[in-house]
Amino acid sequence: MTTAAKLLADAEALLLDFDGPLARLMPTPVNARAADAAREVIGQLDLPPAIATTTDHLAVLRHVLEHHPEQVAEVEEACTRAEVAAARTCAPSVHATNLFELISRRRMPAAVVSNNSDQAVIAFLERHGWTRHVAVLSCRRPDDVGRLKPDPFLVQQALRSLRVDPGEALFLGDTTSDVRAGAAAGVGVLAFAKDEHLRSELTRAGAAAVTSLGDPRGLEA
Repeated sequence: MTTAAKLLADAEALLLDFDGPLARLMPTPVNARAADAAREVIGQLDLPPAIATTTDHLAVLRHVLEHHPEQVAEVEEACTRAEVAAARTCAPSVHATNLFELISRRRMPAAVVSNNSDQAVIAFLERHGWTRHVAVLSCRRPDDVGRLKPDPFLVQQALRSLRVDPGEALFLGDTTSDVRAGAAAGVGVLAFAKDEHLRSELTRAGAAAVTSLGDPRGLEA
């Protein structure tokens, strides 16, 4: 069975999801406040119950893109503001330091591939002095809202920018959307699970290996 350690040892380049593998960006209740901020800018629109109560600000953004595209720009701006505010205070993941030490030690090309805004990622990396380890940001921008993961666009964009082949890269993510995006781009995915239920979901989605999101020893397993 493939292990996290084996996948990392074989990788020539790393693609890193942001919220989860690198940062604890949206813990409760920060996530709920971000979703409220996204809903606030759309005023009196009649939202389905799932969107009216979700704590996922990106779910609100996707709904507006599909049903009220004329207001996407406003909602995207609200999402970006909420993410940047969170990035200025959030804790790093238990794996972040080890991942950047690995990248530095092996001089590996690395990209952050995220449905979050590049502004939020930059704010977080600058806080911790990690900007130098990341060659490419392939993140949500206003013009790309319709091409977020699980669409492979952001993964493919990162590969082109790094000038590496899909088979040389390893994508580290923590959702089935990450796994599906990686698979569609031809990149193996090392997935991080916060519990056994998600571990099963990530395995069924096709992750090459699944390790613990909360255990710093997970990269060695």
